[in-house]
Formats: sequence, C-alpha cells, structure tokens
Amino acid sequence: MRKKIIKITILLLILLVGLGCLNNLFLPEERGNDIWKSFYELPKDTIDMLFIGSSHCFTGFVPMIFNETLNIDSYHIGMAGTSIEQIYFMLIEALKTQKPKIVVIEFFSIRPIKTDSYEAKFIHSAFDGMKLSKNKIEAVNSN
Repeated sequence: MRKKIIKITILLLILLVGLGCLNNLFLPEERGNDIWKSFYELPKDTIDMLFIGSSHCFTGFVPMIFNETLNIDSYHIGMAGTSIEQIYFMLIEALKTQKPKIVVIEFFSIRPIKTDSYEAKFIHSAFDGMKLSKNKIEAVNSN
C-alpha cells in the first residue's frame, strides 16, 4: 500500500512539472504573456521604478521618458482590464525578482473585479504568463 502511494505521488509530481513546462509552449500570443516573459528575462534587481495597472497604465506611462529624464530604469506591467485584486498578485510576483525604489499603481483599477465571461479574459491576460507558483495559484483561486 505504501509503495502504491509513493508511486502515485511521484506520478503526480511528474505530471505537475510536465504541465508547467507545457504551459509556456501553448500560451496564446497576447500582451500579458509577452509582458511576463520579458519581465522574467530582466536581470535581478535592476528596476528602479515599476508601473502597474490597467490599460491606462501602459498607455499613460512611457518608461523610456522616465528613464531618460530621471536617469533610472523603469518598467511597466500594465494590462487591459486589470483590477486591484489582480494588481496585488502581479506586484507580489514582480517583487520576487525586482526591488524597485518606487512603485506607481494606476488607480483606475480600483474597481472591484466582476466574475462574468467578459472579465475572464482579463484574468487570463494578467496571470497566464506568470510562472507556476504558490502566488499564481492563489491569484487564480481568488478571482
């Protein structure tokens, strides 16, 4: 009986790791996936200013202007339709590899999340590109 439980546990672990690897192969090409992919490629602790929020963030804040004017390195992870709940988990994820001196949160996103099918695509946009982690699981379960 014990050997059977160990075999099942090992099989489940192999499946989870395999699914995590396959996750990146089958992600659709969309803004959220690209943002997370390029974010994870940044060298650790190189961002001075991080912008986070909805489409108002990525259309309103241009990191290159801040970089040139203030002589800093800035980055934005703004995505369309992002709610304040999603921003929380996105910020937690960003702080795993970056320690910005300033975080700018765009507050159009303060609206509460809706649970209809229209909002579901925004949830996917915010979280699908994240690496599989406890934070990602909590983010998906909270929405």
